[in-house]
Amino acid sequence: MISVGINALSLGKELVGTGQYTYHLIRGLAKIDQTNNYLLIKNKAVDVGINENRNIQYVDLFLYGRFHRILLENTYLPYIIQQNRLDVFHSPIFTLPFYMPVPCVVTIHDLVIDKFPETIDFKRRLYLWAAIRHSIAKADRIIAVSECTKRDIVKRFNVSETKIDVIHEAAAPGFCQYKTSDSTLRICRQYRIDKPYILYVGTIEPRKNLTALIRAYARLKTSAAIKHELVIVGKKSWYYGKLFRELSRESIQDDVIFTGYLPRLYLPHFYNAADLFILPSLYEGFGLPILEAMACGTPVIASNVSALPEVAGDAAILIDPYDVEAIAEAMYRVLTDGDLRAELVKRGLERVKQFSWERCARETLRVYEKALSC
Repeated sequence: MISVGINALSLGKELVGTGQYTYHLIRGLAKIDQTNNYLLIKNKAVDVGINENRNIQYVDLFLYGRFHRILLENTYLPYIIQQNRLDVFHSPIFTLPFYMPVPCVVTIHDLVIDKFPETIDFKRRLYLWAAIRHSIAKADRIIAVSECTKRDIVKRFNVSETKIDVIHEAAAPGFCQYKTSDSTLRICRQYRIDKPYILYVGTIEPRKNLTALIRAYARLKTSAAIKHELVIVGKKSWYYGKLFRELSRESIQDDVIFTGYLPRLYLPHFYNAADLFILPSLYEGFGLPILEAMACGTPVIASNVSALPEVAGDAAILIDPYDVEAIAEAMYRVLTDGDLRAELVKRGLERVKQFSWERCARETLRVYEKALSC
């Protein structure tokens, strides 16, 4: 029996990014492992919703913003680790404390900071470079969420491949296919959606390539006179002004709907009601929305770069994200070819079965055991 500490301070009221990964990993571990002990270090304001497992305990901390979290991670976390006599510590959020008294594991989700440094605020970029470099060197084991991310780590930081384990994420259990219901229509109407639509889910920032998506959608509206709206689900992140300037130059403003952040319970409704999901990113460390869309029976178009082909397999149409014409053509094909749509849905539902949070948890537990033997 081992005692594992997990940094769950990234968990917030909105489940996005690394917080979403941490949440589902913890719930997966709770489901598959009642033998080992877990100590979750989390924000007191956040309820993980796991109260029935006697082998899971919590240390609740008050958080007052990102800087305060970083301060706690590098001062108080090592103290908690020693006081609770933990055997191994896991940081699911890129960075480890600068002092680490026990064997440790870090999850690296992507290397955006290397591939697209200009899309990250300068001060945050300086901190992340130092923290990630330290964490990769300090960690006894590294978890990469894709083979693509593993290759990026090896190439950029000259790390041995044998130190890195690839463990894929998965769509949460709530993402599944069902017939459009009155509740789905009611939720869509809350966001002024009353026509068929193309869906994008993710943050609004330059590497998501939404400017190219807007241009492709505008061409499609002009050349093919499609009736579909474009629904963009997600929070504004870094340097999103260019997207809205591009949109203001096109004659499609009334057909593009920005919902902002959506409650997790709403997302499956949006996927199920969409005629098409598209993720045209220039870079992703994984690409979880692809699996969420496939699980809901929605045909998928994705970029043919970074980790997206690895996640999508043969169950999506892959496009060159730099080719606006190719993006428009792919959307037109999926919207107008019923046989193609049906085949993509079928393949997607099969593809998504290869990923699960229980599998992720089992493989992560094996990494903890490896870290102890280092």
